[in-house]
Amino acid sequence: MRRFVVLPFALALMASVEAGAKGPIDAKVCGANGCQKIESLQPSRELTMPVFRAQGRPDPPPSGSSGWFEVTMRFGDFPERFALLQDPDYIRAVGKREGIVAPGEKYGVYGWLRLTPAEARAHRSLTEGLEPLPISELPHLRATAPELAVTVRAAEATEGGKAPTTLWLALGAAVASLVAVGFVLSRRRRRPGPQPAH
Repeated sequence: MRRFVVLPFALALMASVEAGAKGPIDAKVCGANGCQKIESLQPSRELTMPVFRAQGRPDPPPSGSSGWFEVTMRFGDFPERFALLQDPDYIRAVGKREGIVAPGEKYGVYGWLRLTPAEARAHRSLTEGLEPLPISELPHLRATAPELAVTVRAAEATEGGKAPTTLWLALGAAVASLVAVGFVLSRRRRRPGPQPAH
């Protein structure tokens, strides 16, 4: 019975390796200002291997990031959806809990991978013209990267604390301006008029 259960996973693994060897066919990249479709991608090891390495041999998750993009890359007939982070450059992909990678798997465990400089350049070329999404909007952030989630919460708390200070400074400047105007008007009112001739 186990042979029949393992067989589909083995076939899926073989298919993923074969599709990965041919390279991605096309990609869809989404950021804060929309999505763009990139067709007829040139075969590239820098675009192919990171997804499968993140699923099979993941790295520890990052502790910081400037933003992320949602990428759907098609390898043969299999779409792979993953998050592309920048500064530092990471991807977060999904693999099967059984430990065997199945392309397009929706229910599994997340794997992180830090990109090499060459891989980072290849992936950054896909995001030209797009603005990154806020890292706080990355789904399952706390569960998959606890340290990064703490960093994001601390940054948000710091930014939230700056708003009242700015507001008080603006109010202080407005009050100072009103006081100055009032002082000038009061001086004008007190200025004596011409005295009658005797």
